[in-house]
Amino acid sequence: MNEEYIDEVKKAIESLRELKTNWDGYRDPPVDEGVIEGMLDFADRVFPLVTGLTIPYIVPGGGSVCGGTSAQFEWHVRGKKISLEIELEEGHRVHYLKWNHGNDNRLEEEEMFEMKDFDGIDRCVKLLDWFVLINE
Repeated sequence: MNEEYIDEVKKAIESLRELKTNWDGYRDPPVDEGVIEGMLDFADRVFPLVTGLTIPYIVPGGGSVCGGTSAQFEWHVRGKKISLEIELEEGHRVHYLKWNHGNDNRLEEEEMFEMKDFDGIDRCVKLLDWFVLINE
């Protein structure tokens, strides 16, 4: 990806810092600074390796289970959805989901890995390359 793309994604990630407690009307806390830093690190490590990807939605994690401790990158194109959730754990964990939002709205693939896991990052790049390919 070019530098402009990465800067635009990072600007969207940085906007998570503006969220205050109750940002969603359900008293969820702001997104943890560690999650934001994990997303910025992910953007620096993964997006330079992928070409042709559209700008993702940046979605804060909400709900009583994960409020403040996760956020995700999401892409939606032609009934397909890719979601890469960055979770605050020891280090950072990536949880990726590949959805088919056709008639059955089924989960096609799911995996979790630590960001320090090079093989996991490689799988993530391949998933994003696949997503670009099917949407050309």
